[in-house]
Amino acid sequence: MIPFLCWEVDFMRSFFIFLMIALEMYAAPLALFPAFEGNSSGWIEGCVDSITGCYREQVIDYIVDGPDPLFIERSYTNRDYKTGKQEGSWAFFPHCTLVVGDSNEGKKGYTASPKGGYLPLSIQKNFPAGKIHINDCNGITNCSQTISGQTHPRNILLKSIEEGYEIITGNGTKRTYVKQKTFTEENWNFFGESFYQSCAKEIQNPIYYVLVQEKLPSGNMILYDYNENGLLSSITLSDSEKSTILSWIHLEYSENQIHLKTSDGEEISYFFINGLLTKVHSSSQPNIEYEYDDSLCRNLCKKTDSHRSLEIIYDETFRV
Repeated sequence: MIPFLCWEVDFMRSFFIFLMIALEMYAAPLALFPAFEGNSSGWIEGCVDSITGCYREQVIDYIVDGPDPLFIERSYTNRDYKTGKQEGSWAFFPHCTLVVGDSNEGKKGYTASPKGGYLPLSIQKNFPAGKIHINDCNGITNCSQTISGQTHPRNILLKSIEEGYEIITGNGTKRTYVKQKTFTEENWNFFGESFYQSCAKEIQNPIYYVLVQEKLPSGNMILYDYNENGLLSSITLSDSEKSTILSWIHLEYSENQIHLKTSDGEEISYFFINGLLTKVHSSSQPNIEYEYDDSLCRNLCKKTDSHRSLEIIYDETFRV
């Protein structure tokens, strides 16, 4: 029994050393990817990023009825998505923007998932024409109940097309981006400013593109329109021929406020102070209020009109 015991002790010691080396190798890169792709399975109690310790909030305010759902959702982090070090922000429909530029490795792009997750991309060369098949993709993931290739980041491809760029997701959805015609500082106010500002610093000669349509696996299309200031003004679900409107979301802007109306009668108003979301008023859900500290723009408290509240306390490293 003694030789066997010694062998077991040596094995455990070797395994422990290997584990520590592996953690040391991967800890730094992982710190740059808070809850990659917005995957809430990496969160503690549904609001703390298990990798960085950041406070995260991901909210679906409403789902518009239709053959394919339209989501009204938003996300928040108290530190920026790219580095996990600078001040964070709210992000509304962050996947509607794509920034592409030059790097030492060639063309590189940055966008985000609808849920707010950070998504770096490289231009896919010699991409074969035709439909993408999950079985032919580069990666799989078991983050859900069954193994799937649909949500693995390696299966999200960026393709150059005549009018701009096309992103093909793991489930086959095709997002078409065209060059942004109008760009002002107002574009940054509500749609993930901290994320794109930090990403633009990583590349040379950054050019901004906006999402104009998504072709869903069902064949239906989601169309995106923008106002004269370059701000998102409507999201419309149509059939494959773009001839029949199935559902829609309209966005209206006033000073420090966004008002949304949907095809099934929902109305939501978002109120901002200095770019920070302070109130959410909904025609079907409890109203919400947020409080922040004055210097670091950290979310300190969340309250609802049903007398429920959540207080967030940070340490000196901005971790919850």
